[in-house]
Amino acid sequence: MKDAAERFAALLEELADLLELQGESWFKIRAYRVGARSVREAGERFETEARSEALDARPGIGAAIAEKAREWLDSGHLRTLDRERAAVPSAVVALWRQSGLPGGFVGRLWRSCGVTDADSLRRAWESGALDGLRPGDRQRLAALLGPRGPRSNGP
Repeated sequence: MKDAAERFAALLEELADLLELQGESWFKIRAYRVGARSVREAGERFETEARSEALDARPGIGAAIAEKAREWLDSGHLRTLDRERAAVPSAVVALWRQSGLPGGFVGRLWRSCGVTDADSLRRAWESGALDGLRPGDRQRLAALLGPRGPRSNGP
């Protein structure tokens, strides 16, 4: 069922996003993104292939992703994803999505400076807590931040 493939692929992408925010290795992040693409390509064959253990024969799908597919199909949950969701504050995810900044960069702000949302980003910027960032990272923030803090996307 194609819908199942799309839903599972979206879960793999979310997992990759959360790992990126946590500073996980690019190899692992890329593996989940490539796996998501391959699951989408399986389309309607996804569920049958996952249950018959043929999914891991697809390019980009290894034993770990194939096992996660079976876990999700059997239970409707991914323990790994639940664990990673718990590890990253939802405000950090929202900041990343709203700011347009790279996930790895937002993750570094969160892990090294305690930035979890737009208000804490503004406070860190104004207090000078972000002065020790790499020059490229400071330029990214300077493009986003004005003298009064993050630019709002809302009214």
